[in-house]
Amino acid sequence: MLIVEAGWQAVRDDGSVRNDLLNAAYSEPRLRQLFPWTGMGELHFSRCTEPRWTWDLPYISPGSEGTYWVLGPLRTQWIGQVHGAGSHSHGGRPPPTGLWGGLRGHT
Repeated sequence: MLIVEAGWQAVRDDGSVRNDLLNAAYSEPRLRQLFPWTGMGELHFSRCTEPRWTWDLPYISPGSEGTYWVLGPLRTQWIGQVHGAGSHSHGGRPPPTGLWGGLRGHT
């Protein structure tokens, strides 16, 4: 687990993802167990702790005005929109439970 904690610290230190997103993701125990990595300002999660990280879990991409998109695992798959670190919008589908419920179904 020390390697995963070091990954979270590295993501915080690189500054490419908003702190409110990192705090919200880290507060979820199931996400906190995964190795985080960033790319293009997106927060990704991996079951592996070394590069070539897995690409089989949803990820979070920044939107405008404090919103985020939960996507994936493929770039063509849309799960929902998160407004700040709070509510969900799911295009008419019932929202999953929990802050990052869309991700939880895959972890």
